[in-house]
Amino acid sequence: MNSESSSTTTSAISCVKCTEGDGSFFRLENTKLAGYCIKCFPKVIQHKFASSLGRNRVFKTPEQRNALLIFSTNKQLESLQLLKLTFKAISGPEDHRILKLNAKLEKFSNLISNCLSPSVRIELLRLIRTKLLANYAAYFNFPSVLLSENADQLATETINSLCFGRGSSIFDISSVIDDRLSTNSLPFVNHSIQFIRPLRDISYKELEALDRIESCENIEENGINARINGIIKEENSVQSLAKDFIESLRDNGFPATISTILSVSSKIESERNGQICTLCFGRFQREEEEIKNKSCLFLLKICHPCLSIFEDIENEGINLLQEIVNL
Repeated sequence: MNSESSSTTTSAISCVKCTEGDGSFFRLENTKLAGYCIKCFPKVIQHKFASSLGRNRVFKTPEQRNALLIFSTNKQLESLQLLKLTFKAISGPEDHRILKLNAKLEKFSNLISNCLSPSVRIELLRLIRTKLLANYAAYFNFPSVLLSENADQLATETINSLCFGRGSSIFDISSVIDDRLSTNSLPFVNHSIQFIRPLRDISYKELEALDRIESCENIEENGINARINGIIKEENSVQSLAKDFIESLRDNGFPATISTILSVSSKIESERNGQICTLCFGRFQREEEEIKNKSCLFLLKICHPCLSIFEDIENEGINLLQEIVNL
């Protein structure tokens, strides 16, 4: 009996915010001796969400508040919490509509199935999704696109980008604001478009704890494309290996792994010179000799990392990918 009471006493800690509640509800990763109580924790997450938007002055003009909110419909945790945090921050009588995209699934499935490598398939899915969202935002005049990537996903994406030779783009890929698409930077961009990641400083563990408080049901972790239209299941790919590597470091005594990766990526200067790749939106420069040797002008529009994707796609899929690049 005494041993049980003593263990309970040692496990209980005060909330670092209110100093009165039980801080053992959510213990900070860098130290197990501090944490937040169940009442203060949602306020902390809401503050992180608002701070990431306010610190970067995301909605500084009325025009920028006309934002496209991207979320998944299969009950993924990040999407649900992005919706909740956004709607809590919005006031006013406006109607909010959920817009659905009807893609040409047969062509899309053919393109994905023509990729020889699972790593390239997953990377191509990411690029096509970003390109589709940019086209959609341009067509409907949305200056801002809100995405649901959390800190864990962005840290993994940073490692993935390095593996695919996109080191000069990791600042834009992992930051709160990706503003590479300025007016007329590409033919379809008729106004500046920003990709915004308000959950960038919030970890999956924090979202999971917030979800426990709000009692949502049937939540699925947004992993590395575990299943997409029945085509891709989780495979032995660069993306899944990077995810496992980061998680193993975090779970084996290095809790600051994710925040360290994002901190380093935020210090890398983004490339702003040269032409913009029509597939990944990264900046690149071509040598004059290389331009002369290219028989297909279409290939001059994409960067070297994206060219390597073409090399991994069988002939039937090349034409389909050209259609996407030329959108």
